[in-house]
Amino acid sequence: MIKAFYVLLKTGESLFYKVYGRNHVDESLFSGFLGAVYNFAREIGHGDIQTMEMGDAKVICEVSGNLIFVVVVEKDDDEQEIKNFLSSASKTFLNRFREELEGWRGNVTVFRPFAKELDHIAENYQVKRLPGKVKLAPFLREDTSESSACPFDVEIASVFSLLEDVRNRGGGLLRKKPEEELTGVIRVLWPFWILPYNDGDKVVVVDAMSAGFLRIKVKRSQAMENVKSLLKVKDVDAFVTAFENLLLDSKNEIVEEFSLHGFLDPEVVKNMEICLSQAKLSETKGYVVPRPLINPKRALESKKGFSGLVEELNKHYQKLVENDNLIASTAEKWLKKIQEKMVEIKETYQIKIEETTKDVEKQIENLMQFREEELKNIDAWFTEEDKNLVLEIKNLFGPLLEVLEDVALKSTEEIEKRVDTRISLSEIIDERIEKLANVAEYMDKTKKVVENISKSIKKIDSTIEKITKKTEADKTLVIQDFDKKIVEQNSRIDKLKEELEDAISTQQELMNKVTTTLKELRESCKKKLEEIDELIKRLNSQIIKSPEKTYSPSIFYVPLYISKFQDLKKERFYVVPQLLLLKSKAPNCDFGQKTLPLDLPNSQLFETIKERVEKLINENKELRTEIEKGFNKTNLINSQQIETCIYDGLDNLLSLNILNEKNFQTLKARVADIFRKEQKI
Repeated sequence: MIKAFYVLLKTGESLFYKVYGRNHVDESLFSGFLGAVYNFAREIGHGDIQTMEMGDAKVICEVSGNLIFVVVVEKDDDEQEIKNFLSSASKTFLNRFREELEGWRGNVTVFRPFAKELDHIAENYQVKRLPGKVKLAPFLREDTSESSACPFDVEIASVFSLLEDVRNRGGGLLRKKPEEELTGVIRVLWPFWILPYNDGDKVVVVDAMSAGFLRIKVKRSQAMENVKSLLKVKDVDAFVTAFENLLLDSKNEIVEEFSLHGFLDPEVVKNMEICLSQAKLSETKGYVVPRPLINPKRALESKKGFSGLVEELNKHYQKLVENDNLIASTAEKWLKKIQEKMVEIKETYQIKIEETTKDVEKQIENLMQFREEELKNIDAWFTEEDKNLVLEIKNLFGPLLEVLEDVALKSTEEIEKRVDTRISLSEIIDERIEKLANVAEYMDKTKKVVENISKSIKKIDSTIEKITKKTEADKTLVIQDFDKKIVEQNSRIDKLKEELEDAISTQQELMNKVTTTLKELRESCKKKLEEIDELIKRLNSQIIKSPEKTYSPSIFYVPLYISKFQDLKKERFYVVPQLLLLKSKAPNCDFGQKTLPLDLPNSQLFETIKERVEKLINENKELRTEIEKGFNKTNLINSQQIETCIYDGLDNLLSLNILNEKNFQTLKARVADIFRKEQKI
């Protein structure tokens, strides 16, 4: 890995520098040191310094004119590749700043734009170079809490034991293919980009050989983005309408899909965290190291897209929470207003009812008085009629006026006196007639008069009866009319009570609508929050702890074995990922292993790596070429040392009681057969 790059004057003055990684040295001190060493070497006749080693770092220089170009790399980096990088960087710098260098007056800021071009050159170097020592997870581990790595002889013996079982089962699912032979086994380092997240204590992992995407679907509701429109509503009816429309709109969702290139399934990431925590610095000698299909820039872009999505979802989640709170608070405000309106209506109508009740009582009192007066008027009218009847009698009995004047006069006075006592006119006349009848001297004279009087009395009685009936009828009408008016007055109170019930009912309906809509909206919001929360948890599962701080993209390797089986018609690749060596004697490997108690640390990881590697080998020509070169160059079956190592590993497995004697002899013979057949080929 490149640690730093410097452009210096031979006098030691720094023109440009950039540091990669976490170790940062004061550039002025380092520049002065290099300038002093360079000048010292020139003075003692050693010429230009090209290479220096300092601890775990290597410094390589290139001189061009008055400038010294310096790169600091890891000690194990390939020197020729470094020189190629340095040559490319120096030429680019000189071509870019030729005019600035000729007239330079000490302003180093003019060289700062070179940082971007340097990053591009450094990126190409990092991708193309073959690593020396790398962070490597153990391939085979014991099934213990410490998960300690097993010796290489046990590892290679376990792999060949597993491959023998695979060969014995053949490539078919329903029948064996004994003619299939194991023709090649290579050790491969599968690269993953470790990208710092936030402060570097946590990282995200991107499969550097990935051609696929982790697809994330996000549901959005535009209605929930417009909740603040509720704040603009001025009255409760408009609010209820807007509230119900908001609920309808919230059900119309838009599904957005985001593709995260190179990201792994959450089930795999957790095991990658275990691998990363157990990784050690190891040599890559003997391994095939494929060049990453995803360069650092692409990996960082993927992380940027991932980070942006996480941030956006967190913001969306927070906004939904705010909208949910806004919906609740706004609805609560309007519910409170409705309740206040209900109280106000009740109070207003209570006052109206009280005032109307008082007015009705007063009106009824007045009506009762008016009724009594009307009834009295009727009675008074009846008394006047009595008088009129007396006058009518006088007119009828005019010829007898002289004779009966005294009697009539007295009768009239008596009638007037007895009007208030309601004595009937017939009784008065009867009394007078009785008096006349008793007068002998008038008997003859009044005989005809009596007859006429009798007729008149009958007529008067008939008239009085009519007057009495009319009077009673008038009184009845008066009473009915006043009773109706009293009922009308009382109905004013009932009408106000009905209006109060209608007004309260209307407000209650509004309250029920707001309450129901609020419940549905909040349930919808809760559902969306749960969906987003699940997405955030899924994305956060991609962020794992790093055993040490990471400041820039770095490569982490997972070791695996790729084997090649051949029959007469075709060949196939079989991938063996990391394994656990179990202490139990009963095999429990889920892919058919019968000769060793092996297991996978994570079946999902096994399936993922197996599928990706085998698919890429068959689909990517460049990778297939690298793998084929590996089989030609580092095929383990061609190594006598590997055969001996396998025997040692089988001996160890036997001594650990993981293999019994029968399986030990069978595997030993099979290994010998594999290497003999391969030698014949």
